[in-house]
Amino acid sequence: MVIGVLVAIIAGGWGYVMWSMTAGGSEAPAQVVTFKVNGPSRAEITFEVYKPDDRVAVCRIRALDVNHAEVGSKEVRIPPGEGSKQLKESLDTSGQATSVHIQYCNLV
Repeated sequence: MVIGVLVAIIAGGWGYVMWSMTAGGSEAPAQVVTFKVNGPSRAEITFEVYKPDDRVAVCRIRALDVNHAEVGSKEVRIPPGEGSKQLKESLDTSGQATSVHIQYCNLV
């Protein structure tokens, strides 16, 4: 019985940790449409963000090199009133990027 209680407490704690890491469900779903590397110091990404019209979303995009090290990043703010939207963003890189992705998009 004591083991069952401990398992329940641990499971509840783990659930809370996972919930708090995603800000209680305040994630704005997003997906990459396309990305392009424009030489050793620039990359661009086109992505879609799905959010309520009355909310602000903040997305962080990252460029990675062949070793999966970050060579560039940028936060993008999507203001209220724009709802779901497709965006095209450029970012400077400190080295040759091989991929660009969305690290997160959160409602604020």
